[in-house]
Amino acid sequence: MSERVGVVAALHGEVAPLIRRAGVTCVVKSGPLRVWESERFVVAYAGMGKARALLACEAVARFPEVKRVVSV
Repeated sequence: MSERVGVVAALHGEVAPLIRRAGVTCVVKSGPLRVWESERFVVAYAGMGKARALLACEAVARFPEVKRVVSV
């Protein structure tokens, strides 16, 4: 698999356009955490605050093909 971009957000609304347009599939739905993936992106959001941001970042980091991470 080729390199993918990780996208981390606090809330669904911040990444909703990307989720709609990028052809992503939800692969994790656990508590506040949601992770979506496609061939080009891994998108995660988990809510507001330091602990939730860390949760989303750690989820994206579990995908070895993610070489860049963007926070929105």
